[in-house]
Amino acid sequence: MTRTFTTIVVSGAMLIVGLLSGGVAWALWNDDDPVSTAVIATGDIDLTLDATSTWWDLSGDVAGTPLEVDSDFLTVPGDTIAFEQPFSVTTTGDNMRAEIDVDVPSLTDVAGTLASDIDVTYTLLDADGGVVGTIDDIAAGTPSTFELTGADDGSAAYTLRIVFEWQPGSADRIRVTDIAQLDAVEIDLRQVRP
Repeated sequence: MTRTFTTIVVSGAMLIVGLLSGGVAWALWNDDDPVSTAVIATGDIDLTLDATSTWWDLSGDVAGTPLEVDSDFLTVPGDTIAFEQPFSVTTTGDNMRAEIDVDVPSLTDVAGTLASDIDVTYTLLDADGGVVGTIDDIAAGTPSTFELTGADDGSAAYTLRIVFEWQPGSADRIRVTDIAQLDAVEIDLRQVRP
């Protein structure tokens, strides 16, 4: 054998070994299949105030109460009136838990003075008129949180009722032709973790 022939044989053997180790001639079976893109859907949380709110005369000493009243109603000492704001809550999500935060500020007159002769309380009512939570007649100026049970999926109706009870012992014609105002009542719906 000649040196050239030996070099060619050794080079060829090395080429075959290289090809085999590189997988060109030595084939292991394989297959692939692309994974379909998964769609991740999200839930929702929404609070919607009803367009219609109502005022009521709840005075116990007035015949026919409760009576719905309008903006022309002029209140006097001894009156109990209520404002009702219906709203709906929609929650969707497998792990959805929600709470409603309500903040009814204290009543002030137009000068910003606290109206101490008018008691203001509020209550959150469900669609059947039942009290949500364990407390009703919460004093204005006291923020509260109400847990919505069974809020995983669906919608529910609620009403925020704010009651104004003007003490009958107001003397010296206090608040004659005056206006009292309730600023920035807030109803917030928020998600909480289970």
